[in-house]
Amino acid sequence: MPTTPHATAIPRDATMTPEELMELVGIADRSTLWHWNRKGIGPTKYAIDRRTTRYSRSEVRAWLLAGAKRTPRDQATASKASAKGGDAHAG
Repeated sequence: MPTTPHATAIPRDATMTPEELMELVGIADRSTLWHWNRKGIGPTKYAIDRRTTRYSRSEVRAWLLAGAKRTPRDQATASKASAKGGDAHAG
C-alpha cells in the first residue's frame, strides 16, 4: 500500500499564508479573506490547525487566471475609492 508523504516532504512554496495572499491580491484587511471564504469566493482555505491557515499556490494561480471573482462588498469599496480618486485596497 502506498504511503502518504509527510508534510515536510511537500515544498514550502506549495502553499502561501493569508498575508502572502493579501499582498498578492492587494487587500489590507484580513476580514476580506474571511468574507470570501464564507461566501465560497476565492481560493480554498486550508486549516492546518486552529491557528494556521494556508492557501494552495496552484489554486490561487488558477483562481487569478479565471478572473478572481470579487464579492459585492469589495466591488462597492472599489467603486467608492475610484469616485474619491484612490485605491480601495491600498494599505
